[in-house]
Amino acid sequence: MLSINMDDVYKVIASIKNYLIILGIVLVVGIIVLIAAKKIQKPLRQLVRGNAGIAMLLALLIIL
Repeated sequence: MLSINMDDVYKVIASIKNYLIILGIVLVVGIIVLIAAKKIQKPLRQLVRGNAGIAMLLALLIIL
């Protein structure tokens, strides 16, 4: 059976901590932009929301 040492798990999480923080910041900013786009006129609103979604997806893919 496979045994997992918890110290190894903690070390892996510590090594990817910065990436997780950056991903969280990008997602929060993207969600804020999606919500704030409600106050923009309709054609521009769709452009802003689409670009924000693409930016969040690209950030996720680059970090992964």
